[in-house]
Amino acid sequence: MPEERERILPETTNTSTRLTVLVFALLVVLVAVGSYYNTLSAQFVNWDDNKLIVDNPYIRGLTSENLKYIWTKPIQETYLPLRATSYALDYHFWGLKPVGYHLTNVLINAIVSLLVFAVAKRLTGSLAAAAFAGLLFAVHPVHTEAVAWASGRKDVLSTALFLLAYLCFLWSYSAGRRKWLLIAASLVSFVLSGLAKAMVVTLPLLVILTDFLYGEGLGGGRWRKRLPVWAAYFAAAGAVTGIAMYFAASAGAIRPWHFGGAARTAVFMTWVALFYIKTMILPHALSARYPYGDTPDFGVNPTVVYLSPVALVVVLAAAAWLVYSARARSKSAASPWVKLAGLGIGWFFLTLLPVMNLVSINVLVADRYLYLPSAGFTLAQAAVFWLLWTEAAPSGAPARRATVPPPAYPGARKLAAALICAGIVIGYGARTFLRNDVWHDSRSLWESVVKESPQSAQARLLLASAYGDAEPPDLARALDEIARAATIVPLSGEPHLWRGKILSRMGKTAEAEAEFAEARRLGLAGVADVYETYIAEAAASEASGRLDAAAASLEKAILADPARPEAYNNYGRLSQRLGDLAKAERLYRQAVAKDPKFARGYYNLGLVAEQKRDIPAALGYYKEALDADPAYAEAMVNLAVLYLALGNTPGAVPLLEAAVALKPALVPAHVNLACAYAALNDVERTRRELEEALKLDPDNASAKEMYRSLEAMTQGGK
Repeated sequence: MPEERERILPETTNTSTRLTVLVFALLVVLVAVGSYYNTLSAQFVNWDDNKLIVDNPYIRGLTSENLKYIWTKPIQETYLPLRATSYALDYHFWGLKPVGYHLTNVLINAIVSLLVFAVAKRLTGSLAAAAFAGLLFAVHPVHTEAVAWASGRKDVLSTALFLLAYLCFLWSYSAGRRKWLLIAASLVSFVLSGLAKAMVVTLPLLVILTDFLYGEGLGGGRWRKRLPVWAAYFAAAGAVTGIAMYFAASAGAIRPWHFGGAARTAVFMTWVALFYIKTMILPHALSARYPYGDTPDFGVNPTVVYLSPVALVVVLAAAAWLVYSARARSKSAASPWVKLAGLGIGWFFLTLLPVMNLVSINVLVADRYLYLPSAGFTLAQAAVFWLLWTEAAPSGAPARRATVPPPAYPGARKLAAALICAGIVIGYGARTFLRNDVWHDSRSLWESVVKESPQSAQARLLLASAYGDAEPPDLARALDEIARAATIVPLSGEPHLWRGKILSRMGKTAEAEAEFAEARRLGLAGVADVYETYIAEAAASEASGRLDAAAASLEKAILADPARPEAYNNYGRLSQRLGDLAKAERLYRQAVAKDPKFARGYYNLGLVAEQKRDIPAALGYYKEALDADPAYAEAMVNLAVLYLALGNTPGAVPLLEAAVALKPALVPAHVNLACAYAALNDVERTRRELEEALKLDPDNASAKEMYRSLEAMTQGGK
């Protein structure tokens, strides 16, 4: 006999045709894509994008070496191999063009919105409830951080896989003999979601809640039948949690408690939970970086914080009552919308647990933390609209009792539900579209945060960095923001570190060195910052011609953090400048030993080999530099120059063309490409490259001489 179905879920009927479902699903996708279309013009920002994408050598090529590193080592203190692999795929198709990375986020968010639609449809059998849920999720402004920020990939990717895992679980309800096949697929998707972000570990609790609400009850020993399923999910969650905790501990990501202890942190997190509820209902005053936790005090009225536990207990009690009511009324006509609301609210609170500082983490409050929980919240919202919409029990639910009168003006109720939902979708969508502009570039991002949180010293320092990195740089405004940050945190060394960097760029070496010394005296957040002061101090000393002082600073940098390659590399370059090739080569080798993907180290070894006239070694080093960084234009030029000298013009041309495409302002690339075209007797392209080189550098002697020779040759041939 066929296996009996274990769960009671609404079945899809012909009431909603497949074509109608497809139309509404397509509408959800189009609304989701349209809400974030303007993010495709956004740039990378100076907040994680550089270290995770721009400067991450392990995403530059889908090589076995890169993939092995991604899946066996943490990158930038986090082990999220699926996220890094997705970036490697982006790089394969787009290089470092931001549009590709933003497009991937937009498409994954559209898939997530579609999965919310599918989950609601499966739970209710109602196309109306599914459409409400999918559309509300697609446009909610709190998602902007996760979608518009390239580094928010972990949130959209992990949530997509989480929802797929949950949907497979729902499908297993009525799968008969295929139940365990779907459970297995669900578990695989669950583990993969954890490898994109460990916040998903609460799926087993959601599975139990779903069994409680949508099953036949867990009393009378029936829960024993579900133990194997629950055990499988908890085993997968344990694996994900163990991996995350191991790498977090080894990277030092688990920090001391905020506000001086676990008790004060716990009290504050009750306020955070209420803040998140408010944000889901009224998503205004959003911020990319909330200032809570930057200072020893709460940053919020202490009375409000200390009353928050009481308020949260009331909210949780109401949620528990709703869940219990949904189960107790499982056979009543009113139960379907109540069950969906109960599930959605339970989903919201359960998936928030990992970011409630049960284990102390760096960030106390973030909009991106709401991306996964908001799927539950939108299910609860959809339940309310569904209540307004429906006049009869949905498919699969018992018919209304004869004593229940039919609703008055059923068409008006549907119209009211549709208009209210449409108004919210349009309003949320417009808010999201405008909010996306905040994430356009580093300057717009941090100007927004500073406006929202003027007392955030970290935001002001990052805004200073954005001004300094602008084209052209606005160093005066950068110094002004640093000065304001220093007044907010007068006992921190960080503003002095940043001021020293700016003064060094302005050629004020003595003042810069004094700032670096003051930064170390006051104290910095970690070894990396101390290391950075010595690196910057060495650069300032070298620029002023004080080479001995530069060498001394680099030696201190190596002592501060022997595992990083930059100090070895810079010290090697300094030794090479002083003519000590043996010492330079030794230091460059140490640099690449510390980081086998440190492309500059291989490049500089190539320069040393050329000085020693060891051309085969130089060729090998430049190739290794390009293996480490396929977009290293300078290494392409140097390798191509050696090819030209060896008569390998066909090998040089594609390298030089790639270098010009990567860095159009790189004059040596144009000059040497002109040489390559000349060797191939391509006069027109030779002239074009020389003209471009002279446009960029009118005084370039090689380009001027070649251009005169070309003109003389062409004139003589007439």
